[in-house]
Amino acid sequence: MANGHAVPANPAGPPRRVAMLIYPGVAPLDVSGPLQVFGVANFLRKQKIYDVITVAPDAGPWPTPSGFAFLPSCAMASLPLPVGTLLVSGGDG
Repeated sequence: MANGHAVPANPAGPPRRVAMLIYPGVAPLDVSGPLQVFGVANFLRKQKIYDVITVAPDAGPWPTPSGFAFLPSCAMASLPLPVGTLLVSGGDG
């Protein structure tokens, strides 16, 4: 409830899909940092306004320079559409 009035479950409709691309050598913080922002927004709104997924060329594990691997939610070929926001983080510098 906000100001004594019920807040609609999701006035904007279904959650907005946010996909983060994982690729060889991606820095873990470049993936987890931006995605945490969307997770916190869901938490603060107490509803799923963002559907956060990770995607990679294939569904196998993708190693990072930190010594562990990310396991994406899906491969690019099976990415559920539509995607509202596609994030590609990191780079060589």
